Amino acid sequence: MSAGDASATGSPPAGRVVFRPRVLLTFVTVVSVLFVAACLVGWFALGDLRQQFTLLQVATLVLFLAWTVGMMLALALSVVVVDDRGVTVRNGLVRRRYGFDEVRAVRYREHDSWAFLELHRTDEGGEHVRRQMMAIQRVDGPRSRADAQRLRDLIRARRG
Repeated sequence: MSAGDASATGSPPAGRVVFRPRVLLTFVTVVSVLFVAACLVGWFALGDLRQQFTLLQVATLVLFLAWTVGMMLALALSVVVVDDRGVTVRNGLVRRRYGFDEVRAVRYREHDSWAFLELHRTDEGGEHVRRQMMAIQRVDGPRSRADAQRLRDLIRARRG
């Protein structure tokens, strides 16, 4: 179930609600396809020069290409999932799970690039710990504000 599919009746929807970045995913997909295509065109444009590459050199180039595309996709596939057990935030390769009672607020100010979970836990300076949620990004426009508000409402409803 996506964020837009959740019930708007005021009661918390059963199951999972998923928030994903849309613009970043589209951008990264296009850039990845173009990057791979450019690498292939460049490789075949080398002609006879390709024969001078060793297997290790070719493997290194392929590994670099895969790593670059993989890292871009990992960021673009960031997700926030709300289910009956809490909130799971995956930013890139890092995944964290928070119970509803751990979440103090969802912060998404006018100039923030993405939304943040503010936790009840504090750091050494006494400030509440904030965790970014790259799944709700400013670049998604009005949809991102609606997603942040929907996330607030879901947490509030399921906390009670």
